[in-house]
Amino acid sequence: MKKSVKAALWSGLVFPGTGHFILKSYQRGLIVFVPAMISMGLYLDGRYEQVKFVWDKLESGAIPPDPISIAALLDSVPQTPVADVAFWVFMLCWVLGMVDAYRLGSSLEPKDTTGKNA
Repeated sequence: MKKSVKAALWSGLVFPGTGHFILKSYQRGLIVFVPAMISMGLYLDGRYEQVKFVWDKLESGAIPPDPISIAALLDSVPQTPVADVAFWVFMLCWVLGMVDAYRLGSSLEPKDTTGKNA
């Protein structure tokens, strides 16, 4: 398998930045990996607060434990804008990580005399 495809798959399927680590481009990998990790943490924290709010309502008996009541409560739970922004930052890191890992991998692949990748 070509280095470029392998790196893009690692960045796309495992975590943003891992393809760079496979290519031994550690600084570029960290530039993608660290913001992705921070944004994932912020996103999960925001979603955890929503789940905790619903769980507290269920536990106290304020709402009955049926799917319709839970869905209605989830629609009324205050949204955290930090979690929404963090989601889009993660998506940006994911796409940019795949594209850059592919580009970096294809630049490291040896070229033959016909111009095709080996």
